Amino acid sequence: MRHPKRTSGVLLLVLLAVYLLGFPRATGQELQLLPQWVSDVSNNAPGAGPQQRDSAIAFRLGDRFGYLDRDGILLLSQAVLYDVTLTDRRFANYSEVSQTAVVQDPAGSIIGTIDAEGYPLFLGELSLMLHPDGVTVSQWRSDGARLWRYSVPAAFSAIDAAADVTLIGAIDGRLTALDQSGGELLQYRSRSGRLPVVTAAALSSDAALAAAVLDIDPQRVALFERSETGYELSTELELPDSLRRPLLLQFAFSDSTLLWEERDGLGGLRIGSRRRFALPLNGAVSGLADIPELELLAITTRDQDALVLLHPPYSRPVIRLPLPDSETFVRVDGQDLLLGVQGRVVSYRLERG
Repeated sequence: MRHPKRTSGVLLLVLLAVYLLGFPRATGQELQLLPQWVSDVSNNAPGAGPQQRDSAIAFRLGDRFGYLDRDGILLLSQAVLYDVTLTDRRFANYSEVSQTAVVQDPAGSIIGTIDAEGYPLFLGELSLMLHPDGVTVSQWRSDGARLWRYSVPAAFSAIDAAADVTLIGAIDGRLTALDQSGGELLQYRSRSGRLPVVTAAALSSDAALAAAVLDIDPQRVALFERSETGYELSTELELPDSLRRPLLLQFAFSDSTLLWEERDGLGGLRIGSRRRFALPLNGAVSGLADIPELELLAITTRDQDALVLLHPPYSRPVIRLPLPDSETFVRVDGQDLLLGVQGRVVSYRLERG
């Protein structure tokens, strides 16, 4: 187990003097980012102790992943094999087209296996397997028993899961929602664009709402609301451009807002009022986390690498900080902002000054 390294001249250079010159720093809106700790996650660490498992925070930074505790102590750090799926409670680090997915906890202890060929995917408490044929998805219980197996007519292109629902999008524009028994809650096929395809799919935390980015020329965002019988289309929005790649799409601020990636930033929709807004950014989005208590978004961008904090629907940044050109990681734990860059994770406390 390694204790977090203290700030040094080398680290200040790595972070482009952000720590020294930028923090603690008033933001002009009575907010401060207060540095707490810096942890080097570039070396192997064996795993959490029994008392630390419940406080573990997962990270993925480039070709490494692992867990930190809330004091910045590195609990586990490993190199990614082919890919890794992880939550704060479990992970599977797997080789390409693994025959068996080994599920481990933050201590590195084996807690189960999924005996099926494919690519495991952990979303919340749900365990999915994406099978090598590209059209079949299955869901598994924690004891390794399969709940259901479902095949879509065309290769899947987007997937999300929350609560008791799995949402699957396919390259032919089909969007399917399944319950815990594999029963269909939604079977929707888009035919509005010149090229029908689902480029993103998302569920709210309670699965009461589902959303998708659909089609090319034109491209649309569709919002569905859950009823007693399934999901019904409630809102459609045409987007200014069509992006021909997988896109970011997620619910934020306790599911009160839907955010999606656009060519020059983010688009957004306030669910209650159906108010639409735009958040222009310098550079494509590479990471996104929301802080509901402060109504803040933390966004990392590539091309012009930066960390941006802003209050939607206002696009003017509360603060903007340059970052090195490297793999980045951003997430929020309460009012703590975790930023990963060049083999280190930095923790900042967000407070009103």
